[in-house]
Amino acid sequence: MDSGILTSVLNQLAGRLSLGYARILPDALVLMRYLVAIELVVLGLFWALGKSDITVTAIKKITAIGFFLWVITEMQTLTYALIRSFAQAGLVAGGNVINLTTLFDPSAIVDMGFRITKPIFDDIGGFTNIAYHPVNSALQFLAGLLGLFSYFFIAWNLFIIIIEFYLFTVCAVILIPFAVFKPTSWLAERAIGGTFTIGVKLMILALIISIAYDVMGGLDLTPVTDNSYQLYCAVSLMCVIAYLCWSAPNFAAGIISGGPNLSGSHFLAGAAALGF
Repeated sequence: MDSGILTSVLNQLAGRLSLGYARILPDALVLMRYLVAIELVVLGLFWALGKSDITVTAIKKITAIGFFLWVITEMQTLTYALIRSFAQAGLVAGGNVINLTTLFDPSAIVDMGFRITKPIFDDIGGFTNIAYHPVNSALQFLAGLLGLFSYFFIAWNLFIIIIEFYLFTVCAVILIPFAVFKPTSWLAERAIGGTFTIGVKLMILALIISIAYDVMGGLDLTPVTDNSYQLYCAVSLMCVIAYLCWSAPNFAAGIISGGPNLSGSHFLAGAAALGF
């Protein structure tokens, strides 16, 4: 099995989505041109009616228009810097166990899962050992499978969040121009807020994965036959870290809203969703 396919697909999708910035930019600029024209007409009407200080208001409007024009034209560069900055912040908080290159390589996480769980499957042995110890062999196989699934789950969450970030920011390009016209500015606010929310989600996931590399990378499951307790504890640790990765969106929402989102009820809900 070629586990590198996950990273390969991620890079291809990210590359295709990156082209979306240039494709949607002309439409975003046209939309901004119309909205700026409407805003200037409204500003002129208020000035003609004596409802506003034209000098101060005009300076504010021109500054805002220039800022959002810069954001739209440099959206691809800003997005790339933003996603790397949030990811780097999470890695620093996790002790810099891995670098950004390793973080954006979900296949490396899958490979780590195969490497760590390999002693479990090797210790099961052949048909003779299974025939003499069917219960122990079945438990070991289940534990190894659960541990391997945990790594797949971590890698899959990382894959989804990175793609989600690119998808959201590409779509946000067409929403940013609405910021220059006050009645529609809420659309741009949602787009900018959503971008930072996904960035915080990635930061939390980077922190969890960095800790996982440090803790799970040092697990020694050889031999497992003489120490089943160590095996089951290690697999439980893998499942807990996988659950933390699954809860990354709740953590991000908690940080943005200022409320905690991690509790036993979330774990039970996750277990129910998995069919446990």
